[in-house]
Amino acid sequence: FASRVEYTKSYDGGRIALIHAGSDLFLRACYCPGTFVNHRIFAYNEDGTELEASESRPNLPHDIAGPLCFAGDVVAHDVKLPELVPNDIIVIADAGANSFSLKTTHCSRPAPPVYGYTTDNDGKISFVTLKQKQEIKNVLGLWE
Repeated sequence: FASRVEYTKSYDGGRIALIHAGSDLFLRACYCPGTFVNHRIFAYNEDGTELEASESRPNLPHDIAGPLCFAGDVVAHDVKLPELVPNDIIVIADAGANSFSLKTTHCSRPAPPVYGYTTDNDGKISFVTLKQKQEIKNVLGLWE
């Protein structure tokens, strides 16, 4: 799973990075942290190059939080990453079929698109759409 960092906020010695998915896709990580898989988290600049700690962007503990309206919407706690800023890209590894199949429509959030990729012998990556994003009219149909 990949998402742009929408907002960041500092707290005592760390940061919170808000992304576009939370407990709506990562139910187990949010409601039972540490019980199931601890997702590996990677950070990239907005141009797609991997972030590395530097003097201007030191490694800091980050909470990776989702967009939903409650305090438990946290995908990962205390992840050591170079200081994140808006438009950086967070990649949450190991977010496969279980994340998508457990998806909720909390706050009427539509399901995101699903992409697959292949790498050729030269290392070139090609993407393919496996599932289109859910149309909002289909989400709202739940309430009819």
